Amino acid sequence: MNEQNYCCFIEPNDNNQSKNIDDKSSSGLKYSFPLTNPPKKIGRDEVIKPIARGFYGVTYLVKNSLLNQDRVLKVIPKNVYSHFNKDFYAECKLHASLANESQHIVNISADPFETEVDFDGMANLDCYVLPLSYVPGSTLVDLLQKEDQILPIEIAQIAMDLLTVLDELKSKQINHNDLHAGNIIIKELKEEERRLDEVYDRLKVVVIDLGSISEESKSRDKVNRIGDVHRIANILEVLSKKVVKNPLESSDNAFKLAYFLLEQSRMLFPSQENISDLSYSEIKDEVRNLVTKTYSPWEEKLNLKRFGEFYNAQALHPWHVPDLFVNPVEELGLQSKDWFSTISSTGPLVITGMRGCGKTMLLRTLEFHARAVARPKEEDDKDLLIKRLENESFVGLYVNSKRLLDNPGKPENDSLS
Repeated sequence: MNEQNYCCFIEPNDNNQSKNIDDKSSSGLKYSFPLTNPPKKIGRDEVIKPIARGFYGVTYLVKNSLLNQDRVLKVIPKNVYSHFNKDFYAECKLHASLANESQHIVNISADPFETEVDFDGMANLDCYVLPLSYVPGSTLVDLLQKEDQILPIEIAQIAMDLLTVLDELKSKQINHNDLHAGNIIIKELKEEERRLDEVYDRLKVVVIDLGSISEESKSRDKVNRIGDVHRIANILEVLSKKVVKNPLESSDNAFKLAYFLLEQSRMLFPSQENISDLSYSEIKDEVRNLVTKTYSPWEEKLNLKRFGEFYNAQALHPWHVPDLFVNPVEELGLQSKDWFSTISSTGPLVITGMRGCGKTMLLRTLEFHARAVARPKEEDDKDLLIKRLENESFVGLYVNSKRLLDNPGKPENDSLS
Protein backbone atom coordinates (compact mmCIF):
# COMPACT_ATOMS: atom_id res chain seq x y z
CA MET A 1 0.00 0.00 0.00
CA ASN A 2 2.88 2.34 0.80
CA GLU A 3 4.99 1.17 -2.16
CA GLN A 4 6.26 3.98 -4.36
CA ASN A 5 9.31 5.09 -6.31
CA TYR A 6 11.95 7.49 -5.01
CA CYS A 7 14.36 9.48 -7.16
CA CYS A 8 17.92 10.18 -6.04
CA PHE A 9 18.38 13.83 -5.01
CA ILE A 10 22.12 13.84 -5.75
CA GLU A 11 22.39 11.97 -9.06
CA PRO A 12 18.92 11.76 -10.61
CA ASN A 13 18.65 9.40 -13.57
CA ASP A 14 16.26 6.79 -14.90
CA ASN A 15 18.15 3.92 -13.24
CA ASN A 16 18.95 5.62 -9.94
CA GLN A 17 15.56 4.97 -8.36
CA SER A 18 14.12 2.58 -5.82
CA LYS A 19 10.88 1.44 -4.24
CA ASN A 20 12.63 1.00 -0.88
CA ILE A 21 13.31 4.31 0.83
CA ASP A 22 16.11 2.75 2.91
CA ASP A 23 18.09 1.62 -0.15
CA LYS A 24 21.28 3.47 -1.06
CA SER A 25 21.59 5.23 -4.40
CA SER A 26 24.79 5.44 -6.45
CA SER A 27 25.63 8.60 -4.48
CA GLY A 28 26.15 6.43 -1.40
CA LEU A 29 23.26 8.05 0.49
CA LYS A 30 19.94 6.44 1.33
CA TYR A 31 16.86 7.77 -0.42
CA SER A 32 15.56 8.58 3.07
CA PHE A 33 18.35 11.03 3.99
CA PRO A 34 16.13 14.16 3.49
CA LEU A 35 13.92 12.73 6.27
CA THR A 36 16.60 11.37 8.60
CA ASN A 37 18.86 14.41 8.13
CA PRO A 38 16.46 17.34 7.67
CA PRO A 39 17.78 20.89 7.27
CA LYS A 40 17.65 23.14 10.31
CA LYS A 41 16.52 26.14 8.27
CA ILE A 42 15.09 26.77 4.82
CA GLY A 43 15.33 30.46 4.01
CA ARG A 44 13.66 32.26 6.94
CA ASP A 45 11.82 29.17 8.09
CA GLU A 46 12.92 26.96 10.96
CA VAL A 47 12.28 23.28 10.31
CA ILE A 48 10.11 21.65 12.97
CA LYS A 49 9.98 18.14 11.52
CA PRO A 50 9.98 16.26 8.20
CA ILE A 51 6.59 15.13 6.92
CA ALA A 52 7.00 12.87 3.89
CA ARG A 53 9.31 11.95 1.02
CA GLY A 54 7.86 11.83 -2.48
CA PHE A 55 9.30 10.79 -5.84
CA TYR A 56 10.72 14.23 -6.65
CA GLY A 57 10.88 16.05 -3.34
CA VAL A 58 10.30 16.19 0.39
CA THR A 59 7.95 18.15 2.65
CA TYR A 60 8.70 19.75 6.01
CA LEU A 61 6.63 21.34 8.74
CA VAL A 62 8.28 24.70 9.47
CA LYS A 63 7.75 27.90 11.43
CA ASN A 64 8.11 31.15 9.54
CA SER A 65 10.21 33.52 11.68
CA LEU A 66 8.69 36.65 10.12
CA LEU A 67 5.04 35.71 10.67
CA ASN A 68 5.58 33.27 13.58
CA GLN A 69 3.27 30.90 11.70
CA ASP A 70 3.41 27.18 10.96
CA ARG A 71 3.36 26.15 7.33
CA VAL A 72 4.62 23.39 5.06
CA LEU A 73 7.50 23.70 2.60
CA LYS A 74 7.82 21.39 -0.39
CA VAL A 75 11.50 21.14 -1.35
CA ILE A 76 12.68 19.80 -4.73
CA PRO A 77 16.31 19.83 -5.92
CA LYS A 78 16.71 21.80 -9.16
CA ASN A 79 18.79 19.06 -10.76
CA VAL A 80 15.87 16.62 -10.36
CA TYR A 81 13.52 18.91 -12.27
CA SER A 82 16.08 19.66 -14.98
CA HIS A 83 16.73 15.93 -15.51
CA PHE A 84 13.03 15.21 -16.02
CA ASN A 85 12.47 18.38 -18.10
CA LYS A 86 9.90 19.70 -15.63
CA ASP A 87 8.83 23.33 -15.26
CA PHE A 88 8.51 24.14 -11.55
CA TYR A 89 6.68 27.44 -11.96
CA ALA A 90 4.24 26.03 -14.54
CA GLU A 91 3.40 23.27 -12.04
CA CYS A 92 2.82 25.91 -9.35
CA LYS A 93 0.33 27.71 -11.60
CA LEU A 94 -1.46 24.45 -12.36
CA HIS A 95 -1.56 23.62 -8.65
CA ALA A 96 -2.99 27.04 -7.77
CA SER A 97 -5.72 26.83 -10.43
CA LEU A 98 -6.84 23.43 -9.14
CA ALA A 99 -6.68 24.39 -5.46
CA ASN A 100 -8.79 27.52 -6.08
CA GLU A 101 -11.72 25.35 -7.17
CA SER A 102 -11.33 22.45 -4.75
CA GLN A 103 -11.91 21.83 -1.05
CA HIS A 104 -9.56 18.83 -1.14
CA ILE A 105 -6.33 20.32 -2.54
CA VAL A 106 -3.92 22.13 -0.21
CA ASN A 107 -3.51 25.84 -0.96
CA ILE A 108 -0.26 27.55 -1.89
CA SER A 109 0.34 29.95 1.00
CA ALA A 110 3.04 32.25 -0.44
CA ASP A 111 5.18 32.86 -3.51
CA PRO A 112 7.49 29.96 -4.44
CA PHE A 113 11.20 30.69 -4.20
CA GLU A 114 14.67 29.25 -4.81
CA THR A 115 17.40 28.74 -2.23
CA GLU A 116 20.33 26.52 -1.28
CA VAL A 117 19.36 23.89 1.30
CA ASP A 118 21.81 22.24 3.71
CA PHE A 119 20.56 18.75 4.56
CA ASP A 120 22.32 18.62 7.94
CA GLY A 121 25.77 18.30 6.37
CA MET A 122 24.81 15.35 4.15
CA ALA A 123 24.36 17.48 1.03
CA ASN A 124 24.01 21.11 -0.06
CA LEU A 125 21.60 21.42 -2.97
CA ASP A 126 20.07 24.28 -4.95
CA CYS A 127 16.33 23.76 -4.54
CA TYR A 128 12.93 25.00 -5.55
CA VAL A 129 10.70 25.67 -2.53
CA LEU A 130 6.90 25.83 -2.54
CA PRO A 131 5.16 27.16 0.62
CA LEU A 132 1.89 25.36 1.37
CA SER A 133 -0.83 25.84 3.96
CA TYR A 134 -0.40 23.65 7.03
CA VAL A 135 -3.17 21.05 7.30
CA PRO A 136 -3.39 19.55 10.82
CA GLY A 137 -4.13 15.85 10.89
CA SER A 138 -2.65 12.43 10.16
CA THR A 139 -1.53 11.12 6.80
CA LEU A 140 -3.81 8.41 5.45
CA VAL A 141 -0.96 5.90 5.54
CA ASP A 142 -0.39 6.60 9.26
CA LEU A 143 -4.11 6.28 9.94
CA LEU A 144 -4.38 2.95 8.15
CA GLN A 145 -1.30 1.53 9.88
CA LYS A 146 -2.67 2.24 13.36
CA GLU A 147 -4.06 -0.66 15.33
CA ASP A 148 -7.00 1.45 16.49
CA GLN A 149 -10.30 0.66 14.81
CA ILE A 150 -11.68 3.34 12.48
CA LEU A 151 -15.44 3.80 12.46
CA PRO A 152 -17.07 2.47 9.26
CA ILE A 153 -18.77 5.83 8.74
CA GLU A 154 -15.35 7.57 8.87
CA ILE A 155 -14.00 5.15 6.27
CA ALA A 156 -17.05 5.80 4.10
CA GLN A 157 -16.39 9.56 4.23
CA ILE A 158 -12.71 9.08 3.38
CA ALA A 159 -13.71 6.95 0.39
CA MET A 160 -16.24 9.57 -0.76
CA ASP A 161 -13.69 12.38 -0.52
CA LEU A 162 -11.13 10.35 -2.48
CA LEU A 163 -13.69 9.76 -5.22
CA THR A 164 -14.40 13.51 -5.22
CA VAL A 165 -10.68 14.17 -5.77
CA LEU A 166 -10.69 11.78 -8.74
CA ASP A 167 -13.79 13.50 -10.11
CA GLU A 168 -12.20 16.95 -9.79
CA LEU A 169 -8.98 15.82 -11.49
CA LYS A 170 -10.96 14.18 -14.27
CA SER A 171 -13.12 17.26 -14.87
CA LYS A 172 -9.97 19.41 -15.18
CA GLN A 173 -8.23 16.78 -17.31
CA ILE A 174 -5.33 16.86 -14.87
CA ASN A 175 -3.32 13.96 -13.41
CA HIS A 176 -1.80 14.04 -9.95
CA ASN A 177 0.61 11.17 -10.74
CA ASP A 178 1.69 10.63 -7.11
CA LEU A 179 -1.60 10.09 -5.29
CA HIS A 180 -0.37 7.66 -2.64
CA ALA A 181 -1.60 7.52 0.96
CA GLY A 182 1.43 9.46 2.25
CA ASN A 183 0.32 12.47 0.19
CA ILE A 184 -3.17 12.50 1.70
CA ILE A 185 -4.00 14.18 5.01
CA ILE A 186 -7.11 13.30 7.01
CA LYS A 187 -7.94 16.68 8.50
CA GLU A 188 -9.92 16.72 11.74
CA LEU A 189 -12.34 19.60 11.41
CA LYS A 190 -13.04 22.24 14.04
CA GLU A 191 -16.62 22.81 15.09
CA GLU A 192 -17.06 25.78 12.76
CA GLU A 193 -15.61 23.77 9.85
CA ARG A 194 -17.95 20.79 10.10
CA ARG A 195 -19.51 19.65 6.81
CA LEU A 196 -23.09 18.99 7.79
CA ASP A 197 -24.06 17.81 4.30
CA GLU A 198 -21.68 14.83 4.48
CA VAL A 199 -22.23 11.43 6.09
CA TYR A 200 -19.45 12.15 8.62
CA ASP A 201 -18.96 15.85 9.18
CA ARG A 202 -15.83 15.89 11.35
CA LEU A 203 -13.10 15.00 8.83
CA LYS A 204 -11.97 15.92 5.33
CA VAL A 205 -9.44 14.48 2.90
CA VAL A 206 -6.82 16.97 1.72
CA VAL A 207 -4.17 16.19 -0.90
CA ILE A 208 -0.98 17.90 0.23
CA ASP A 209 1.62 17.17 -2.46
CA LEU A 210 1.04 18.05 -6.12
CA GLY A 211 4.69 17.93 -7.17
CA SER A 212 3.92 15.49 -10.00
CA ILE A 213 0.79 17.21 -11.29
CA SER A 214 0.48 17.48 -15.06
CA GLU A 215 -1.93 17.18 -17.94
CA GLU A 216 -0.47 13.77 -18.77
CA SER A 217 -0.49 10.55 -16.79
CA LYS A 218 2.88 9.15 -15.71
CA SER A 219 1.47 5.64 -15.30
CA ARG A 220 2.85 4.59 -18.70
CA ASP A 221 6.26 6.27 -18.61
CA LYS A 222 9.64 4.57 -18.32
CA VAL A 223 9.64 4.98 -14.53
CA ASN A 224 6.70 2.53 -14.40
CA ARG A 225 4.70 4.64 -11.95
CA ILE A 226 1.13 4.00 -10.88
CA GLY A 227 -1.68 6.26 -12.14
CA ASP A 228 -4.22 8.14 -10.02
CA VAL A 229 -7.14 5.74 -10.51
CA HIS A 230 -5.12 2.69 -9.56
CA ARG A 231 -3.71 4.51 -6.51
CA ILE A 232 -7.24 5.17 -5.27
CA ALA A 233 -8.25 1.61 -6.12
CA ASN A 234 -5.41 0.36 -3.90
CA ILE A 235 -6.55 2.64 -1.08
CA LEU A 236 -10.21 1.56 -1.39
CA GLU A 237 -9.12 -2.06 -1.12
CA VAL A 238 -7.16 -1.34 2.06
CA LEU A 239 -10.08 0.69 3.47
CA SER A 240 -12.44 -2.25 2.85
CA LYS A 241 -10.18 -4.49 4.94
CA LYS A 242 -9.96 -1.87 7.66
CA VAL A 243 -13.78 -1.83 7.97
CA VAL A 244 -13.82 -5.51 8.95
CA LYS A 245 -10.49 -5.74 10.72
CA ASN A 246 -12.02 -8.12 13.25
CA PRO A 247 -14.76 -10.10 11.43
CA LEU A 248 -16.08 -11.64 14.65
CA GLU A 249 -16.84 -8.18 16.06
CA SER A 250 -18.01 -6.51 12.84
CA SER A 251 -21.67 -5.79 12.17
CA ASP A 252 -23.61 -6.80 9.07
CA ASN A 253 -23.65 -3.15 8.01
CA ALA A 254 -19.85 -2.99 8.22
CA PHE A 255 -19.61 -6.08 6.00
CA LYS A 256 -21.92 -4.45 3.44
CA LEU A 257 -19.72 -1.35 3.28
CA ALA A 258 -16.51 -3.40 3.14
CA TYR A 259 -17.82 -5.57 0.30
CA PHE A 260 -18.98 -2.52 -1.67
CA LEU A 261 -15.61 -0.74 -1.35
CA LEU A 262 -13.77 -3.92 -2.35
CA GLU A 263 -16.09 -4.37 -5.33
CA GLN A 264 -15.53 -0.79 -6.48
CA SER A 265 -11.75 -1.12 -6.12
CA ARG A 266 -11.89 -4.15 -8.43
CA MET A 267 -13.80 -2.07 -10.98
CA LEU A 268 -11.08 0.60 -10.94
CA PHE A 269 -8.10 -1.75 -11.32
CA PRO A 270 -8.41 -2.72 -15.05
CA SER A 271 -6.65 -0.57 -17.62
CA GLN A 272 -8.84 2.48 -18.29
CA GLU A 273 -8.67 1.83 -22.04
CA ASN A 274 -10.37 -1.54 -21.55
CA ILE A 275 -13.41 -0.47 -19.52
CA SER A 276 -16.27 1.94 -20.00
CA ASP A 277 -15.97 5.49 -18.70
CA LEU A 278 -16.52 5.48 -14.94
CA SER A 279 -18.52 8.07 -13.03
CA TYR A 280 -16.78 8.65 -9.71
CA SER A 281 -19.66 10.82 -8.51
CA GLU A 282 -22.05 7.89 -9.04
CA ILE A 283 -19.82 5.59 -6.97
CA LYS A 284 -19.70 8.29 -4.29
CA ASP A 285 -23.51 8.51 -4.30
CA GLU A 286 -23.72 4.73 -3.91
CA VAL A 287 -21.48 4.93 -0.84
CA ARG A 288 -23.68 7.71 0.56
CA ASN A 289 -26.86 5.69 -0.05
CA LEU A 290 -25.35 2.61 1.55
CA VAL A 291 -24.36 4.56 4.67
CA THR A 292 -27.77 6.25 4.84
CA LYS A 293 -29.48 2.86 4.77
CA THR A 294 -27.23 1.22 7.36
CA TYR A 295 -26.30 4.01 9.76
CA SER A 296 -28.57 5.87 12.19
CA PRO A 297 -27.00 9.27 13.01
CA TRP A 298 -30.06 10.27 15.06
CA GLU A 299 -28.90 7.83 17.74
CA GLU A 300 -25.97 10.13 18.54
CA LYS A 301 -26.43 12.42 21.52
CA LEU A 302 -26.32 16.18 21.07
CA ASN A 303 -23.35 17.53 23.01
CA LEU A 304 -20.89 20.39 23.13
CA LYS A 305 -17.41 19.23 24.09
CA ARG A 306 -15.62 22.56 24.47
CA PHE A 307 -16.31 26.20 25.21
CA GLY A 308 -16.78 28.00 21.91
CA GLU A 309 -18.65 25.13 20.24
CA PHE A 310 -22.13 26.06 19.10
CA TYR A 311 -25.10 25.08 16.99
CA ASN A 312 -27.55 27.30 15.18
CA ALA A 313 -31.04 26.39 14.01
CA GLN A 314 -30.12 26.09 10.32
CA ALA A 315 -27.10 23.84 10.92
CA LEU A 316 -28.75 21.67 13.57
CA HIS A 317 -29.66 18.14 12.52
CA PRO A 318 -33.49 17.84 12.76
CA TRP A 319 -33.41 14.83 15.10
CA HIS A 320 -31.66 17.01 17.70
CA VAL A 321 -34.29 19.77 17.59
CA PRO A 322 -36.51 18.19 20.31
CA ASP A 323 -33.54 18.29 22.70
CA LEU A 324 -33.59 22.10 22.55
CA PHE A 325 -37.20 23.01 21.70
CA VAL A 326 -39.92 22.58 24.29
CA ASN A 327 -43.62 22.61 23.45
CA PRO A 328 -45.32 23.39 26.80
CA VAL A 329 -48.61 21.83 25.74
CA GLU A 330 -47.03 18.66 24.44
CA GLU A 331 -44.38 18.21 27.12
CA LEU A 332 -46.14 19.56 30.23
CA GLY A 333 -49.75 18.77 29.38
CA LEU A 334 -50.93 22.37 29.79
CA GLN A 335 -54.56 23.01 28.87
CA SER A 336 -54.30 25.69 26.22
CA LYS A 337 -54.48 26.01 22.45
CA ASP A 338 -51.62 24.03 20.94
CA TRP A 339 -49.45 26.15 18.59
CA PHE A 340 -48.60 22.96 16.71
CA SER A 341 -52.15 22.38 15.51
CA THR A 342 -52.19 25.95 14.17
CA ILE A 343 -48.83 25.93 12.45
CA SER A 344 -49.45 22.56 10.78
CA SER A 345 -52.91 23.41 9.43
CA THR A 346 -53.52 23.37 5.66
CA GLY A 347 -52.88 26.42 3.53
CA PRO A 348 -50.01 28.90 3.45
CA LEU A 349 -48.84 30.49 6.70
CA VAL A 350 -46.45 33.38 7.32
CA ILE A 351 -44.35 33.50 10.50
CA THR A 352 -42.81 36.85 11.35
CA GLY A 353 -40.51 37.97 14.13
CA MET A 354 -37.26 39.70 14.91
CA ARG A 355 -33.94 38.08 14.04
CA GLY A 356 -33.02 35.31 16.47
CA CYS A 357 -36.51 34.93 17.94
CA GLY A 358 -36.80 31.26 16.93
CA LYS A 359 -38.65 31.25 13.59
CA THR A 360 -36.27 28.73 12.02
CA MET A 361 -36.29 26.51 15.12
CA LEU A 362 -40.08 26.58 15.09
CA LEU A 363 -40.17 25.43 11.46
CA ARG A 364 -37.57 22.73 12.02
CA THR A 365 -39.76 21.11 14.67
CA LEU A 366 -42.07 20.20 11.78
CA GLU A 367 -39.43 18.17 9.95
CA PHE A 368 -40.09 14.43 9.84
CA HIS A 369 -36.90 13.45 11.71
CA ALA A 370 -37.75 15.97 14.43
CA ARG A 371 -41.29 14.63 14.77
CA ALA A 372 -40.13 10.99 14.73
CA VAL A 373 -37.89 11.37 17.80
CA ALA A 374 -39.48 9.78 20.84
CA ARG A 375 -40.64 12.17 23.56
CA PRO A 376 -39.87 11.24 27.19
CA LYS A 377 -43.25 9.55 27.73
CA GLU A 378 -42.86 7.64 24.43
CA GLU A 379 -39.43 6.14 25.08
CA ASP A 380 -40.86 3.10 26.84
CA ASP A 381 -43.93 2.80 24.64
CA LYS A 382 -43.22 3.12 20.93
CA ASP A 383 -46.93 2.63 20.17
CA LEU A 384 -47.51 6.14 21.53
CA LEU A 385 -44.90 7.51 19.09
CA ILE A 386 -46.48 5.72 16.14
CA LYS A 387 -49.96 6.88 17.13
CA ARG A 388 -48.79 10.49 17.39
CA LEU A 389 -47.20 10.39 13.93
CA GLU A 390 -50.37 8.88 12.45
CA ASN A 391 -52.49 11.63 14.00
CA GLU A 392 -50.18 14.33 12.61
CA SER A 393 -50.83 12.93 9.10
CA PHE A 394 -48.09 14.90 7.31
CA VAL A 395 -44.40 14.63 6.42
CA GLY A 396 -42.44 17.83 7.00
CA LEU A 397 -39.53 18.90 4.77
CA TYR A 398 -37.41 21.99 5.45
CA VAL A 399 -36.20 23.93 2.39
CA ASN A 400 -34.39 27.26 2.55
CA SER A 401 -36.63 29.78 0.74
CA LYS A 402 -33.58 31.44 -0.79
CA ARG A 403 -33.76 28.77 -3.49
CA LEU A 404 -37.23 30.02 -4.49
CA LEU A 405 -35.67 33.27 -5.68
CA ASP A 406 -33.68 31.56 -8.44
CA ASN A 407 -35.27 31.79 -11.88
CA PRO A 408 -35.47 28.41 -13.67
CA GLY A 409 -32.88 28.09 -16.43
CA LYS A 410 -30.68 30.93 -15.15
CA PRO A 411 -27.42 30.68 -13.19
CA GLU A 412 -27.49 31.23 -9.45
CA ASN A 413 -25.60 34.53 -9.85
CA ASP A 414 -28.71 36.02 -11.49
CA SER A 415 -30.75 35.39 -8.33
CA LEU A 416 -32.62 38.29 -6.74
CA SER A 417 -31.19 37.53 -3.30
